[in-house]
Amino acid sequence: MIEETWEILRLLGVDERRLRLKWISASEGAAFAEEIRSFVQLLKELGDNPFTDHRKWEWELESTPDSLGLLE
Repeated sequence: MIEETWEILRLLGVDERRLRLKWISASEGAAFAEEIRSFVQLLKELGDNPFTDHRKWEWELESTPDSLGLLE
């Protein structure tokens, strides 16, 4: 199943390394922590999510404390 998901990511132009599956036992806390540290480092190196939407939505622009009457 993971291989098919990686293929879909490749087709979408997303680096397949953004998806990782690793089985870690509950008794392997140190291994889990290291895996998370490693994955976070990789994601930082890969940069922003290619599907990130940096637009401001209309409701975000209109719902300021002043526009909601919270500063009166």
